Amino acid sequence: MPITNQMLMNDLLECYKKQDKIPSLSFYKQHGQFHPCTYIRRFGSWNKSLLLCFNEINREKPPLLPVRKCLFCGKETKNPKFCSSSCAGSYNNKKYPKRKKYVKKCSKCGKKTNRSTNKCKQCYVEDKINFFGEKMISEFYATAARHKYQKIRNHAHRVAKFHNVPKKCKKCEYNIHVDLCHIKPIGSFGKNTKIKIVNSLNNLVYLCKNHHWELDHNVIDKDQLTAQ
Repeated sequence: MPITNQMLMNDLLECYKKQDKIPSLSFYKQHGQFHPCTYIRRFGSWNKSLLLCFNEINREKPPLLPVRKCLFCGKETKNPKFCSSSCAGSYNNKKYPKRKKYVKKCSKCGKKTNRSTNKCKQCYVEDKINFFGEKMISEFYATAARHKYQKIRNHAHRVAKFHNVPKKCKKCEYNIHVDLCHIKPIGSFGKNTKIKIVNSLNNLVYLCKNHHWELDHNVIDKDQLTAQ
């Protein structure tokens, strides 16, 4: 049987008799015969259906909240505890003070550090260089001729950068494009030689392309480079 508008209005009147006042939406949900959505779909809204039936709507206002005093400044407020967020922050920060920020220090030199490790960047790099320097040439010997000593050369660049070796040719002071060279070639060391001996500062020098070629072809006296 289809639901007519008259049936909807009669049901509203029945709820009015039960409550002795215009029914609210929450009251009708509990005691009404139809679902409130039926009224909303049929008449547009709940208030419009009440206007058609009673020529007025239920204007019940929610009960007023009790007036309280702010726990921090004592002003009257309708909020549960504080009149504003600043009062709440001031009160809670005094009652529950924040923990002091943990300052991370390097376990080696004691300087402040923000790194995930327990060492500062300088100590971390130094330890890495020293750890690699204790290994021998035979541990990093590659079969390909081009990459035969590539890891050892990479370590040499880290050593030169860590000790702030000036990046300019030691013979002519050209500084635009220079190479880091071994005064005594890597191949002349035995396979059981430690990397720290091969990449010691006394055996590393920056040279331009021309003087690098002269060093490789024994045109430059290697003792002069060590003495300078």
